[in-house]
Amino acid sequence: MSAWFPHTALALLLAGGVLAQETLPPVEELIRDLENGGTRERREAARLLSQRGEAAAPAVEALSGALEDDDTQVWFHSVTALSRIGPRALPALPALLDGMDSYRPGRANPRWYRSAHALGRMGPGAIERLRPALIHDNDGIRAGVAQALWWMGEEALPALPDLISLFGDEEEHVRRHAALAVGNIGEAALEPIRALLVRVETPILHAALTAVESMGHPAAPLAPDLVRLAAVSGIPGLAGDPTTGETTALALRALTGIGTESLERVIWPLFRHPAPRVQLALADAVLSRPPASAVPELIRLLEEPDRELRLRAATLLGRIGSEAAPAIPRLIRAIEEDPPHASPLADALVAMGPVAIDPLLARAASHDESIPSDHWVVDCLCRFGLPGLGPLQDGLASGPETARVAALHALGRMGRDARESLPEIERSLEADRPPVRAAALDALIRITPRPDEHRGAILRLLEDDSPEVLQVAVSAAGRLSAVDDPVLQRMSELLELPRTRKSALEALTGIGTRASGLEPGVSALLEEGDGEILTATLDCLGALGRVSDPTRERMLELARSGTDPVRHAALQALVRLDGDGERLLELFRQALESPHAGLRRVAITGLGRTSSDESEILEASQAALADPRPEVRLAAAVNLGRLEEKAVPATGPLLRLLSGPHDPSRYLAVLRDIPAHESQLDAYRSGLDDDSPVVRAFACERLGDLGDKSAAAIDRLRELSRRDTYSSVRREAREALQQITR
Repeated sequence: MSAWFPHTALALLLAGGVLAQETLPPVEELIRDLENGGTRERREAARLLSQRGEAAAPAVEALSGALEDDDTQVWFHSVTALSRIGPRALPALPALLDGMDSYRPGRANPRWYRSAHALGRMGPGAIERLRPALIHDNDGIRAGVAQALWWMGEEALPALPDLISLFGDEEEHVRRHAALAVGNIGEAALEPIRALLVRVETPILHAALTAVESMGHPAAPLAPDLVRLAAVSGIPGLAGDPTTGETTALALRALTGIGTESLERVIWPLFRHPAPRVQLALADAVLSRPPASAVPELIRLLEEPDRELRLRAATLLGRIGSEAAPAIPRLIRAIEEDPPHASPLADALVAMGPVAIDPLLARAASHDESIPSDHWVVDCLCRFGLPGLGPLQDGLASGPETARVAALHALGRMGRDARESLPEIERSLEADRPPVRAAALDALIRITPRPDEHRGAILRLLEDDSPEVLQVAVSAAGRLSAVDDPVLQRMSELLELPRTRKSALEALTGIGTRASGLEPGVSALLEEGDGEILTATLDCLGALGRVSDPTRERMLELARSGTDPVRHAALQALVRLDGDGERLLELFRQALESPHAGLRRVAITGLGRTSSDESEILEASQAALADPRPEVRLAAAVNLGRLEEKAVPATGPLLRLLSGPHDPSRYLAVLRDIPAHESQLDAYRSGLDDDSPVVRAFACERLGDLGDKSAAAIDRLRELSRRDTYSSVRREAREALQQITR
């Protein structure tokens, strides 16, 4: 049974195929449906004919007529049927040619392409009838016939002289299709092409080079001619000429396609060529070479004084990948020699993959001090992603201190992607050296979204002897969801230590009102002379929710007479604490004229929250819309949004801000809080002509809200509804027209 079944099953399947073929409607019936049926019948007839292959040859005339059918499916199945009929479809040649006159360079042109394919499937028997079309007035037909001859490959040899004559065609796309067809003919075209490689007419020469590139390895005998053409860029005065650059690029591409060893002699002398096309061709050429030959030359280029050459070499080393590993030490040195331009060099290291991790950790190990989390080595290490986890974990287990710190920083910056490294990181919390413990805790907090998962470790490290570890532990403690008295007591103690004072203040700011009992200890720091500590103290007091009267008075004094950053912090804190309305208002009014942008922003925000005089808020906020700093303008806009109808006069200035170089969403939200008003009709109509689609769409929306009061804008709205580039504007314009005319 087992031996019989497969053969029987195969026989049945084959029989089924024959039966299925025999049950297809006769070709004559399909021809009748194709010529006289409705849309559905014509589609089905063309589809079934496309499945008959050469057996559909009697339908060639009907299929030729169907190429003029308005229905896309009928046309598609008909041209497919003609392609499958092959040489016996020759009578359809004129109809297929007619279908190629709508060619548009740079577009998909599916009808042109499929028509050319059908012509190409007719084989060499069609060549004599196709040759006259190679001089047709329509460039789409000339290009299409060249494409059809490309499909024929070596069989298109009789048309070789005609195709080469198209190398001088006035249309670039015709020259290109002819060149590709000549290249596909193969070795038989070598001598005619060789004769063209000495021509001085640029279009003909470039078409010949395209043909060589298309031919590939069979064009190897032409390598000496290509080397000569590629080297022309070394002639004084020609290196920067765009025509010469294109010739050089095409010669390089052709040599690359051939794969000849001659390419090695050409690449490196051309590396300085300025033309972008040459640089692209060089990149392809370099990447086509064995890494063993390309990498040493690229390393040599990393020694060049010309920065642009070094960056090009680095980019190619990155594209070669792990096989460019011998270049890693030199790349690392190049990064440290030129930090302002290190980014492309670092990108190359990362592109090489995890093979670069050990050298980077070794570089970290050579540092005398611990590497900070924003060091360039850490930037590279964290970009390897999941493939880099293994080598980084190995570095944690056995590397020197500075390398372990770099690995921990990198894992922390990878975030949740590094979760599988948590056991190794937790073990690093017990390290002898403080920088490792600090980096390990920082990594834990970065990787896990909830610090409470590591509450025990945080509380333990709050008792650490190292100020470096304490700074991280304090910051982590400030993010705990449950802060009990022992934690607060420890925070209070850390406020007394100069090295941890700022971190403790920032942590207490995050804890907020839960730490209000520590206000006396925090307030004592208002007499601190250090500006950073003073501003951190003020931020913290603002977050605590309540302060004593003496503390409030001291904060008011600092808001009046401190340095600009201190005044800014004091005013922000006082706004959060509320109270002292009149005294604060006077301070806000004074700060509106400050040259310090942060002060102006907090002043306009504070005025909007504190003043009961809406006209004062309106006037100050309108004036602030002209402020040079975006944060001040946005604060003013928020005030105006709260005023709603009273802010109608600010509509025009807000619309102008909406089209500025920033994210318009916040201003758009404010404008929607301000109701439409007929007094702003001119502003809305002006917005219809704004360069920004956001402004045009909003103006349409507002004009629609005003109904028939916007009748004067109907013509412009109709124009936008039909012609605007953005669908959102067209939609809003249509909706506005409906509201105005109903």
